[in-house]
Amino acid sequence: MALTFQHNLPGPKDIPPQADGKGERKDLGGRTAILTQLESVADALESALRNIRALISKTIADGTKIGFWEQEGLLERASSISLLRQAASGVSNVEAAVASVLSNTIANINELSNHYTNLFRLPEEIVLRFLFIHTEEYLDFDEGNENAEYGVRRLGRKWVKLTEVCRNWNVTLKRAAQLWAFIDLSWPREAIEYHALLSQTAPLRVLWNLNHPRDDSLLGPEQLSILRTHLIHELQLGVKRTPTSLKNLDMIHELLKACPTSLESLRVSLGRVDGDYHSHTTLLPPLPVPNLLHLRLHNCWASGLLPSSLRTVQIVALRPDVMTLAHVFQILSSCRYLESGDFEVAADDPSPNLNHALNLRVAEALHLPRLQSLRIRTLSLASFDWLCDRIRLDSVPSLDIHITLPIPSESTFRLPAQFQPFSRALSLSYSRDNFEYHLEDQFHHVFRLGWSGPFLKEIMPILDPSSFVSLQQLILRSNSPVCTECLDVFSHLRDLHLDTSVGELRGLSPILHRLSQEPLLLCPQLCTLSLRALPYEYGNGDAHGAFLDERQMANATLEALLRSRAENGIRIQKLILSIDSCWTDDLDRWRAFVDIIEINKDTFGTPRFELD
Repeated sequence: MALTFQHNLPGPKDIPPQADGKGERKDLGGRTAILTQLESVADALESALRNIRALISKTIADGTKIGFWEQEGLLERASSISLLRQAASGVSNVEAAVASVLSNTIANINELSNHYTNLFRLPEEIVLRFLFIHTEEYLDFDEGNENAEYGVRRLGRKWVKLTEVCRNWNVTLKRAAQLWAFIDLSWPREAIEYHALLSQTAPLRVLWNLNHPRDDSLLGPEQLSILRTHLIHELQLGVKRTPTSLKNLDMIHELLKACPTSLESLRVSLGRVDGDYHSHTTLLPPLPVPNLLHLRLHNCWASGLLPSSLRTVQIVALRPDVMTLAHVFQILSSCRYLESGDFEVAADDPSPNLNHALNLRVAEALHLPRLQSLRIRTLSLASFDWLCDRIRLDSVPSLDIHITLPIPSESTFRLPAQFQPFSRALSLSYSRDNFEYHLEDQFHHVFRLGWSGPFLKEIMPILDPSSFVSLQQLILRSNSPVCTECLDVFSHLRDLHLDTSVGELRGLSPILHRLSQEPLLLCPQLCTLSLRALPYEYGNGDAHGAFLDERQMANATLEALLRSRAENGIRIQKLILSIDSCWTDDLDRWRAFVDIIEINKDTFGTPRFELD
């Protein structure tokens, strides 16, 4: 017995009552709509009651011979089974119809109540922005995934449940084509087609994690169909481990061949770049994407020339027989629109079979005005010098270079000649393995030094103080006589941070002592002094006695510095001390000479200084 009930849904006119110009309130549909919903429930219940009574009447009329198995004379098995199952089916239909009406009515009344909320009164653009924020964690291609740098994540679809919250959100989300443009090719075909349909004409962002090389999944027609029939702006392909199987390589090659010319962003990540997998770098075929803007290749490299249209590029290729510094130079010199480059290549000198490319001379080093950020890991000192002869690295606003120095080294590391004129540097951080400075126009250059042999404490980058006569901030992370000599030229220095380790407190004394002896000549504008030392773990014996001697000397030289500058009218305004250091034991000793004492609770951190 099939039952159907009519169901009235609220339309746009069903809004809460409002006041007219005379101050009278008129029912513009809100009360009528809820009454209609309640009446639909009453109608459904009355109809259910009529149907139940009809079943009762039918049972009275046709069930006279229904009995029990033991009552042989009254039993008609076939008719009994048929009648009873018809009754069960009728009751089931009544239950389903009533449940459907109740469920729809509850949803519709809740929907009407939403009209009175502040959220409903917001413009659709604001509601959509709120929903975007909630869905970001599911649609972010790069974050929130373990080992995301070495593969590509899988996209979640839990955010789709937001379409079930209310009719308004359902409509709003399904209108947001850009949300549905995120597609993971590992999803079921129905989900892929659903997203592609709702994405309308929005460019797709497609991702596929091919998993382990032993994965049995095959490249199906639905994956290639998406690439060939839709406008795609981004494609990410990845395997968590190096793809040694020909099947995975073939799948990647097929996908790359199917890439549309409209592709703007491509990422291929083939395995880890550390541990046992660091030596695996796969050579890919040429990329058929002439309009590519963003490229990331992890543990792989594409043969042939890269598109000259590139804006950003990130390459991790640690096999010198696959990619060398010559390829880096080729990218920097041929991609004239490049804004950001990130390269991780082998630290060795260029291989002999590419010497002809490296020995090519240029009339003068290339100036790349569009390049805003460049990071290269890891170069030998010879490779770094070779690159400086061909690229004006000093003109790149954000520069991060990792250099491996030989041990022993005759001259250690010195800034190349093209960097020497930077007398405009306002901030400098200087240590055994780091040389970092900022300019007033947001230039930020970092040189990170590594050693190809045992670490020697005596080896430090050579600091040329003539390049930093405008310095306002100085962070010294190592003790060296060079640091003490440099104080003569820092007439504009305002903030000084000294960073030392346990057992090296004695090294601070020469710097503090020199600043106290000639306060009017050395750093006369110094107003903030920050001292950091690792907490000392007290022990017994000679080590403990040596530490007490160093602490006494450090405290004495600090007090002499603070007293000297206070007596000459150029007192230190702020003294920053690391927590649990030897200087925090007697804070009252320093308060007489400074305006503010601040305790830095971050044992391994550096205080933040503000530049003018």
